[in-house]
Amino acid sequence: MMRRALQQVVRRQGLGAPAASRCSAETVESNVTVGYHSSAVSRAEKADDVVMSAFKKQQSRYTELMKGLSKIDVPLEGDEKAVKAYATEVEKLKKKVGMPDYESLVKAEMAYAMSVAGNDVKKFVSSVLGDMDVSKTAYEGIGQDVMDAIQEAEKASGKELDASNEKGWKALSSKIAAIEKKYGLQDIAKVKDDAVLDMYMKHVTGLRETVEDQIGKVVKAEDIQVGKVDLKGLKPEVA
Repeated sequence: MMRRALQQVVRRQGLGAPAASRCSAETVESNVTVGYHSSAVSRAEKADDVVMSAFKKQQSRYTELMKGLSKIDVPLEGDEKAVKAYATEVEKLKKKVGMPDYESLVKAEMAYAMSVAGNDVKKFVSSVLGDMDVSKTAYEGIGQDVMDAIQEAEKASGKELDASNEKGWKALSSKIAAIEKKYGLQDIAKVKDDAVLDMYMKHVTGLRETVEDQIGKVVKAEDIQVGKVDLKGLKPEVA
């Protein structure tokens, strides 16, 4: 996953736009004067239509998603097998209604992080890994390993990593492969499945804590005594 994020996001950088065609000042002035008033309103209307169309489509997808979610039982008890089945059902639903799946969201997040970093690979990696709490885990040293690999790749290629540095990317690719093997990340499908499960486990835990908090408030407000609540019998309301 890390190797794909590094390579796919960075290689989206363009190598420069084609040179603009040259035209005389007179031609530019003529085109602007004649075309501006007639096209400005049309462009604005088209832009409004595009935005409204996109908004309506997104709202329609969201409505369909909510309808579908209301029919899927949430395993509030937190059983891993049940949460995994729940995650599979929700991801299928998202695909069916045209909502982005987990991997699409990750790619978009990586692309955004790269843009914020100004297409600086080291800043990008520092930012992404800095947002991941890997302290006191098996992945604690991965950040430094990746940064060292980037520095070594740049040294071997003689320049910073950018879209044109094929030699550097080739050197980095082999180093990233070694890092993935060191940390047990070479099975991309398993890494993705584990990440999806982890996300839904946290989601279900959050829902359970919210439900338990609401039950506690009702018990306190009504001054009633209740036994252990069967979470399997509860179904959170989907707004």
